[in-house]
Amino acid sequence: MSVKDKICRITISEKENMDVAWLMSFAAEKSTVDPWTAKLLKRASRLLRTTTGFCMTAMHHLEQVQKISAEEKLLRAIFEGGNEGNDPDDETD
Repeated sequence: MSVKDKICRITISEKENMDVAWLMSFAAEKSTVDPWTAKLLKRASRLLRTTTGFCMTAMHHLEQVQKISAEEKLLRAIFEGGNEGNDPDDETD
């Protein structure tokens, strides 16, 4: 199995990750959280938002590449003839 296939099987919930990132930021602003933990929560929130955005972009790109590849193969089969004129049912041979 190629790396591309493995990546395509990964599912990421963008909404769930953004909700968690928001919750981290919200918790960091509470007065009951010590400054060190608040700083760490803010950094973790920023990292989660950034990596989620990156992963969603990469996965979207992979989906587009797969669609283009499939469409390309179909068009080649239609216009270039995938069977090299060996179709016994084709009356134009």
